[in-house]
Amino acid sequence: MAGKKHIHKYYRATINQTSVWACALSNCTHYMPKHMDSFVNGKASQCWKCNDEMVMGPAQMEQEKPICNDCSGASILDELSPRMIELLKQKGAM
Repeated sequence: MAGKKHIHKYYRATINQTSVWACALSNCTHYMPKHMDSFVNGKASQCWKCNDEMVMGPAQMEQEKPICNDCSGASILDELSPRMIELLKQKGAM
């Protein structure tokens, strides 16, 4: 897969005693250096449970092998602040 566009399958890897985000797919050598760790948030990745595409969010960033909200049983509400939930309720969106 080197050189070909694909959705990475991120996981926490250790390179030179440093934890980094790396792609687990064969023939892909992509990883994010430690100083760019925060750039993984918001990126597409494959879920480790269902292999569907997902977006890396705060909940996934805490996992060694991230899974999507559907597989974890979480909802998008888990990602929202209480203040945002209240605002959505006021606007009639919930």
